[in-house]
Amino acid sequence: MTGAKSLLAFLLCVLLLPTDPAQAQSIHKNQEVGYQIRVPKDYQSAANSNLFGFSFGSNFVVDSFKRERGIAVKDSYFDFDLRMMTFFFPDENTVPTKQEGSVDGKTVKVTFTGTMYRNFKDFAQDRVTGFFFTKEKKQKIGGKPAVLYEMKFEKLATVPQLWLACSYEVPGGEFAVMFTAPEQHYQKLAREFLPSIKSFKVLNKSGLKPGKSS
Repeated sequence: MTGAKSLLAFLLCVLLLPTDPAQAQSIHKNQEVGYQIRVPKDYQSAANSNLFGFSFGSNFVVDSFKRERGIAVKDSYFDFDLRMMTFFFPDENTVPTKQEGSVDGKTVKVTFTGTMYRNFKDFAQDRVTGFFFTKEKKQKIGGKPAVLYEMKFEKLATVPQLWLACSYEVPGGEFAVMFTAPEQHYQKLAREFLPSIKSFKVLNKSGLKPGKSS
C-alpha cells in the first residue's frame, strides 16, 4: 500500500511540474523571405486583416498568426483575440505599386511609392494609435542586435492591453515580431512569447528579402 501511495505522489509531482513553453511551439519557416521562428502553441496562420481597428500596411507584414481560441477578459463580453505578426523593413524601403493604362493609344506603366518606414518603431508610431512604449530595451539575440518593446494601450482600447514586440538588425534591413495581449494576462502570456522571440533565425546568408505578405 505504501508503494502505491509513493507512486501516486510521484505521478502527481510530474503532472504539476511547470512545462517549458518552447517545447510546445512549432517552427515556422518562410523560405521566400528567408527566416524561421517558433510559433506559440495553438497559433495558426491567419489572414492579415485590420487589427482591433488599427490598419497595418500589408506591404510590411510578412506572416500573420492567430490563436485558435481567444482568451476571456474581465469586464468584457468578448474573448480577446491573441495574434502574432512578423514584419520586414528593407534597407531601401519603397513600396512600388504598378498600374498599366493607355495614353493616346500607347500602353504606359506608372509606378507609385507608398510610405517609407525605416524600422518597426517608426511603423508602429505612424500606423498604430492609442499606445505608448513602456519599455525599449536593447539587447542581443542570437548574436544580432535587437530591441525589445512593450506597447501599452489604455485610452482608445476596449480593454487595457500590453503588446510585446522585438526588432532585429539583419542583413538587408530590419525584421520584427509582435504579439498582442490583454494586460490582465500579459505576465503569463509573455512567458510564451519570449521563447518565440529568442528563436528567430535568418536562413539565407545573403539576408532577408521582401516577399509576399500573408
